[in-house]
Order: sequence, then structure tokens, then C-alpha cells
Amino acid sequence: MGLKEEFDSLSKDAQEFVERRIEGAKMAMVEDISVMLGDAFASLVLFFTLFAALLFILIGVVAALAGVVGFVAAMFIGAVLLLAVAALLYVLRTVMFTDALVRYFSRLFSLRRKDEGKG
Repeated sequence: MGLKEEFDSLSKDAQEFVERRIEGAKMAMVEDISVMLGDAFASLVLFFTLFAALLFILIGVVAALAGVVGFVAAMFIGAVLLLAVAALLYVLRTVMFTDALVRYFSRLFSLRRKDEGKG
């Protein structure tokens, strides 16, 4: 076997190696995006469920207060409670959402794969 054939064989092997690495990177990215979208959907469902529960609790509180302070005053108290929850979420938005998303994305798209760290 001549030098040209050896070089062609080596070139084919290198090209196959690069193609497999690219394919592996694509598969890893598909996995990461799938995990991210699944987590986002689960978080969205959880958020809406908790929001519905909060509204039912608020309706119960307003109904209970309506007999004591009147319907209009109970509605104002309910509105103030919702505003307090909104203000709390606004104050904690960086800690709850932004920082968590940054950590999640940096872990999700890190150059070092999750399974490489295991010995």
C-alpha cells in the first residue's frame, strides 16, 4: 500500500470521525432542548395550577369576609392581597426567575457534558 492510499484512508477516517462528532453534538443539543422544553411546560402547568388555587383561596377569603365587613370591602381586601403577592413576586423576580434561568441554561448548554464528570 502506497503513501497516497494511506493518506486517503487516514483522510476518510478523520472525516468520519468529524461527522460522528457533529452528529453526537446534534443529538446532545436535541436532548438538551427537549429537556428544557419539557421543564418549561411542566413549570407552566404548575404555575397555572397554583394560580387557580390562589384564586379559589381568594374567593373563599372574600366570601368569608363579605359577611363581616361587607362585599365591597372584602373585594378591596382581596385586591390588596393580590397586589401584595404581585409586589412580592416583583421584588423576588431576580432570585426566583432570572438567576434560576441563568443557572439552568449554563448547566444545560455547558461545554462539559454531564456524563464526562463521572469517573
